[in-house]
Amino acid sequence: MSIDSNAPPANFKQVLVVYNPASGTVGDFDKRLGAMVRHFAEEKGYVVNARPITTEMTSAEMLAPVMGPFELVVAVGGDGTVGFVLGAVAESGLKIPVGIVPFGTGNLLARALKISTGKHNEDPLDRAMDTIMHGDTISLDLGKLDGRWFTIDAGTGPLADAITKPVKAHKTTFRLFAYGWPLLKSLTHRPLRYELTIDDGEKLDVEASGIFITNSSEMGIGAEGIEHLSDGVLDLLVMNPRSIADYWRILVRFFRWFILNQDSGHVPYVLRKVKKVYIEMIPKQVSRSPLHRFARKTRDVLSGKTHVPKLRFEADMMVDGEPCGKTPCTVEIVPAAVLVRVPKGEAPTSQSSANNETNALNTPQSKEAEDYKDAAKYFQRAYTTDIWQGKQSRSGNGSEGEFAKEKIELLRSIIDTYKIKSVIDIGCGDMYWMQEVIPLLDSYLGIDVVEDLIADNQTKFGTDKVKFQRLDIINESSQNVLPNSYDLIISLDVFGHLLNPELDKMVSFMFSKLKGKFLLVKNRKDATSSNFALQGKGRSDGVDLDFHPMFAERNLTKLLQKKSLWPDDYFELYSME
Repeated sequence: MSIDSNAPPANFKQVLVVYNPASGTVGDFDKRLGAMVRHFAEEKGYVVNARPITTEMTSAEMLAPVMGPFELVVAVGGDGTVGFVLGAVAESGLKIPVGIVPFGTGNLLARALKISTGKHNEDPLDRAMDTIMHGDTISLDLGKLDGRWFTIDAGTGPLADAITKPVKAHKTTFRLFAYGWPLLKSLTHRPLRYELTIDDGEKLDVEASGIFITNSSEMGIGAEGIEHLSDGVLDLLVMNPRSIADYWRILVRFFRWFILNQDSGHVPYVLRKVKKVYIEMIPKQVSRSPLHRFARKTRDVLSGKTHVPKLRFEADMMVDGEPCGKTPCTVEIVPAAVLVRVPKGEAPTSQSSANNETNALNTPQSKEAEDYKDAAKYFQRAYTTDIWQGKQSRSGNGSEGEFAKEKIELLRSIIDTYKIKSVIDIGCGDMYWMQEVIPLLDSYLGIDVVEDLIADNQTKFGTDKVKFQRLDIINESSQNVLPNSYDLIISLDVFGHLLNPELDKMVSFMFSKLKGKFLLVKNRKDATSSNFALQGKGRSDGVDLDFHPMFAERNLTKLLQKKSLWPDDYFELYSME
């Protein structure tokens, strides 16, 4: 029997460390590589192979074994390097975990995976190595643009183009601020017009300065947890800012997250979930807003040149901050494409751990997914699991404190001004604040879909004049049991929690089954709440009923509009006679 002297020992274990030598943000890589080698050798007995990547390197070349297969791959660098490594592992079909050492500018994926906290004084190596050595392994979705893998986003339009402009030296020195000047220059470019085909069906004609299709929630900004990276869908963001205020809202949302680690709570662009989107540019000039015209004229004056716009037939695309082809193109999700290491305890216990509305109900999976699709089950789960986390009211903090006070004062004023005697309240909730109003009425009927809630309300507040009824407006045909007419129909904080088909049924029910003199609702007035077709709204998105076709065709007279304390929300009173 012969012995192969070149064969590795039986317990020989290898780790591949891949880095980008052209990245200025890697820092003193030789010293850091030495620290990584020590960690791997002393704690796990790994032999380390360090391999620089080049623009010409293929996936097969990057992952080529040296003395047998690798048990672990480590990507060292920014989102571009990490994306290339994850894509290569996914393309190869290897089921080996990938660790991430975030030495880039934004490190969006590392932040979404909780590998990086985003703090300025953080040493990325210590936390990353602890994650690689002692963390958990999860399956991660990846995106694909015509065969090119991405981890964070694909994009098109002037705003997306601006992300590809900063040179590495500027990103090293100025970090996120390096994107400021290119984004400012994007103001000089008019929006482009696109046709989007979503999930091989729905077609949308949109104008946009930026279209982004992201795997990490809103490019890492969204409040959803790690499970969002494995939910089998992408976020489609359509940005069409037309004024300084529009740009400011987008800027505030991004910088509050990246600088302060805070969620602004306001989404100033269209956002919806997709699995696949085909993007084609429509070669038609889009009119510039006054802001865009001013920016263009300013550039012409400063440069001494007059720029004549040319009709474009295709738009540039980018993935993870790098240029990547042109339209038309297809962007799609590849579920569970690769394995990655995340900090210990951060791996989701299931694909949809139900902790709060934004992750459990807006990123639905399994049982929660079925509940999310059905309004009755959604509201039942919201109340039984206290999703909205109110301190006094199970309806959430929007029904407490100053928010409750403004509703009480508004109702008292309307009742007095318009001599209201009877009210039907669609979505009455737990009556935390409404109990202060009902003594002013001759009759009150509270409607809700949650059966236990209705039973509790009837026990606590029910009288001959105050009644409650469980009614599933979306799924049942039992609306005929309702009384014939009311002075005032109220529906606050309900429409925003409905999906588009449910919203249509609710509006239809309101006009076909209810008879009233007045209607009081709460409308959201922001950049996304008026576009129902494009928004494909989720259960926490606001809505402006003035733009709903069935509502608009009624041409109701608006008697009152009052700004709410809740951002971008307005109480609006209509005459129904």
